[in-house]
Amino acid sequence: VAPLRNSKGQPQRATILLQGLYQPDKDPLQPNLLHVRFVGLGQVKGSPPAGFASYPAVAKARHEGTLAGYHKVLPNWFVRWVFGGGQLTEVYTDADLRLTYGASKKHPSQRYLYILKRVN
Repeated sequence: VAPLRNSKGQPQRATILLQGLYQPDKDPLQPNLLHVRFVGLGQVKGSPPAGFASYPAVAKARHEGTLAGYHKVLPNWFVRWVFGGGQLTEVYTDADLRLTYGASKKHPSQRYLYILKRVN
């Protein structure tokens, strides 16, 4: 999680969409592990549009071309090349908070803790 700033260094509100394809790990001892390959990066400036508070609704509208203000941040080939993929391991989730360990495909033993908080 990082602050988003415009070219003048001022804070900016935006909904960032990092799109990925995922597959659950085949090992039954790893039920919370997903293998992810990132394929796209885009954004909607400002707060999420009304009625698009949840990711599935935003993703659906993005794919249907009905998400107002959406634009690609980077070309898809560049996202695949730079971000590649990795692993996400769900640690905890409730209605307001999600804790996830993330690691890159190149360095799977070097994990990062992601703390995602729902903002209303």
